Amino acid sequence: MAQTDRFRWRADVDSRHLAATWTLFLAVLAGAWIVTVRLAVRMGVGPGIMGMTVIAFVAVWTAMMVAMMLPSVIPVAAAWSIYRERSPSQLLCVMRSGSFTLGFFLVWAVFGFLGYVAFAAAGNAVSEHPESGRWIGSAIYLFAGLYHLSPPVRRCVRHCRNPLDHAFCVHAVDRSRLRSAQAGSRHGGHCVVCCLGLMSIMIPLGMMNLFLLVALTVLIFGELFLTKGVALHNIVGVALIAFSFLAFFGGVLLPGVSPISGGMQ
Repeated sequence: MAQTDRFRWRADVDSRHLAATWTLFLAVLAGAWIVTVRLAVRMGVGPGIMGMTVIAFVAVWTAMMVAMMLPSVIPVAAAWSIYRERSPSQLLCVMRSGSFTLGFFLVWAVFGFLGYVAFAAAGNAVSEHPESGRWIGSAIYLFAGLYHLSPPVRRCVRHCRNPLDHAFCVHAVDRSRLRSAQAGSRHGGHCVVCCLGLMSIMIPLGMMNLFLLVALTVLIFGELFLTKGVALHNIVGVALIAFSFLAFFGGVLLPGVSPISGGMQ
């Protein structure tokens, strides 16, 4: 299906129906980035969980995911809000897209608990064995690259590039009140599988690395919405494998697994 077909707005739906939806989303996106930037500046780039409790970690993680993932979710949630609706009101659009988005980020919040374990383990390893940082970083980059190019991830990328063919159609016949959240959580699950490799490089590069957060936001959006998104996906996978060899020699690729990064474990 052509890229323009995936999110083509129906001719019988006036753009004014989505005005409130887009306004709300943009306000949330701006707020999420303000919070993320302030946290990144205050906390800096350090190894592990940087002294955060599990609840604090998941809260910070979720805020970062909203900032990074929302640009890629907005078009999908907006399309869902008018899916199979003849004349949706602005309130209906906001409710459906909002529920879809909450379901999507609930999956990412739950995944944050697993992220806490991974970051804590890496931080502890670096603290006890400082020289292990380059080995940990190289292994993570290699995993990220191979995972990114694996067949299961390719299938999930096809889903995320064509959500109207998958999550939407599966739940379109479900008339329950939770169908929007269910569709969003299904889409979020596929997104987690797609992005696991990319998110794993936050360990060697540092969770609060602002440059990395911006780069991941752009890459994820590009893979999903650019015509050459699949090619970009493949290039990123190969680059990550190359980084695994470069990271072995240390340098700028390992601030998150370096005991001298200035952060707390």
